[in-house]
Amino acid sequence: MKYRYTFILLLSCINLMAQITDFVTGFSGPIGMALNGNDLYVVDVVASKIVKIDLTATPPTATDVVTGLSDPRQLLIDGNDIYVAETNYNKISKIDLTDTPPKARTLITDLSGPQGMILIGNELYIAEIYGDKISKINIEDSIPTTVDVITGLNKPIQFVLNGDDLYISEPGSNSRISKIDITDPSPTATAVVSTGIPNFITLYENEIYISDQTEKKITKFDITAAKPTKIDVVTELNQPAGIAIKDDILYISEYTLRKIVSTQLTLSSNEGMFAENIRTTLDADLKWTSESYTDQIQALCARIAIYLGEVRKSALFDKISIGEDSKIITQATIINALIKSNLIGKVTKSKIEELGTFYNGDLDSTYDKLCKLLTLVFNYVKDSLPNLWEDENNIIVMNKGIYGIVRLQSDIIDFLLEKGIVKNISNLNKVFEESKTYLDPIITFFETMDEETELALRKAYGGNGDIKYWRTLQQQVSEVHEDFQPDGLDEYNKKEAKEFNTRAFEIIRDLETFFKIDFQEKLEDKFGGGWFKKGVPPQVAKKANEIAFEKNLKIENEEDEVEVWDCLTIIAYRAIALKNWRDVFEKHYTKPTEQKISGGKDAKTQWMVKLEKLRNENFHQYSVTEEEFSFLEELHDWLIIK
Repeated sequence: MKYRYTFILLLSCINLMAQITDFVTGFSGPIGMALNGNDLYVVDVVASKIVKIDLTATPPTATDVVTGLSDPRQLLIDGNDIYVAETNYNKISKIDLTDTPPKARTLITDLSGPQGMILIGNELYIAEIYGDKISKINIEDSIPTTVDVITGLNKPIQFVLNGDDLYISEPGSNSRISKIDITDPSPTATAVVSTGIPNFITLYENEIYISDQTEKKITKFDITAAKPTKIDVVTELNQPAGIAIKDDILYISEYTLRKIVSTQLTLSSNEGMFAENIRTTLDADLKWTSESYTDQIQALCARIAIYLGEVRKSALFDKISIGEDSKIITQATIINALIKSNLIGKVTKSKIEELGTFYNGDLDSTYDKLCKLLTLVFNYVKDSLPNLWEDENNIIVMNKGIYGIVRLQSDIIDFLLEKGIVKNISNLNKVFEESKTYLDPIITFFETMDEETELALRKAYGGNGDIKYWRTLQQQVSEVHEDFQPDGLDEYNKKEAKEFNTRAFEIIRDLETFFKIDFQEKLEDKFGGGWFKKGVPPQVAKKANEIAFEKNLKIENEEDEVEVWDCLTIIAYRAIALKNWRDVFEKHYTKPTEQKISGGKDAKTQWMVKLEKLRNENFHQYSVTEEEFSFLEELHDWLIIK
């Protein structure tokens, strides 16, 4: 294996950097960018405006969309709406593109240097660079109020979302790209990669691209890699700011050069794969004797990946990227699947926390056994599906397919041991023979897969794509062998089937009806005949009047017209509760389990914010989770059943 070390020298000699060309010039200070179909929208901070460029036009030119903004830096496009962060004026404005001409209307003020934005449902997440935090607002609120998502960051400037992971660009002290889980009510930011001064970031396929101001270049890293490593994409820039990618073309706003430049990504992507494969190949050699258990496991998994790709008797021979070779399967795929399976167990740098079904602390023994087992498994699948396996662009020999099969085999081993079908894994031939019964359903699945199912698997990208593929294979085995129920499969199935949605929708409707009656009764008890004027905040009343007016315009029969009180949202009820909290609502609308929490009325009514978010989901596309359904049942039992 000594020949692999020469790859390091090649890295310093081979230059595959993409070539930069001017795309559109004549700006005053281009910065943030966003794509909307074939249109590239650009913020020109010096000219205080937003322009758009038709990417299909020859030659491309910039045309004004809206002018007269106040220090615009970044923008977000949602359908016909543009949200623009006016950073040093501490506000976000909203622009309706269907207006003639489009005008900016203030959405929220009193922020602390708003920059990057992302919309999740009706919640607009905002990077507040001067506040060192990310906050969010509900864009449907008549008077949006911010709720902190996470504080204590290092000058967050932009973020991108992948599944539940929010990746954050932090150009402050200890510059880095970090990430949080947005489903965590109290998230903690964990570092992903260190960098110079990261400005803007964007996600393209499985890679995050970083605009680095101090190093004057664009870098990227693979979010699916076990240990993400930055790779140069474009170097020798001037002051790169915004970045956007469409159809493998990277667009970069050069702020001081007052232009947009572009480059084709194909060459730099090859270089990235080249460097990543070299790193993992070297890991297999250099970390094997490390004192760190995490290093040892990385080396073990890397060696297994190399074995499967280099040994001729393996079905994956010449299909895994080794060193400078660019093949169908990455080493990172095999490594990630093994580390996340129960085959390896769990280790930290200093100790083995949990032995795996194969790993017992002996690297050599684990290596020999796993290489043999995985060779048998993949050969069995190949031999059962010889034509499909060798078809170009088939649905099995792809990263997520190989990931799914490795994870499934781990589940099968767990099942065989749990049921006593095998006593241990010492006799690998017996383990494999027993495994075939549970591999056969996925072979049938591959043989009979329809176009719709194949398309759904292909379109599932990133980490979520790996999980979907793996869970789909589990489902196929479970349908044939009903007692095969790996951990997490039942909950996943429930989510996929959206079985909670109908009942969840009914509970929300019941709660809205309850609010309508109960709030009016309590306000009448407090204020008498003037309950609406005295108890409802003016902005809430105004918004409800507008909604009622719009609805009644479409109703021909006057008897069917709605009242203003019929047009309140859940978040409007929250605003009423906050206005009359101590005297009217505190006793009745503080959850029993939250009587003593800190944060006052704002914290004690956060359940209404969560309820509003669920209310605004499109239940034809959204799957209510078990946790969310339990939350709704809890509210129903507390408020209605009592």
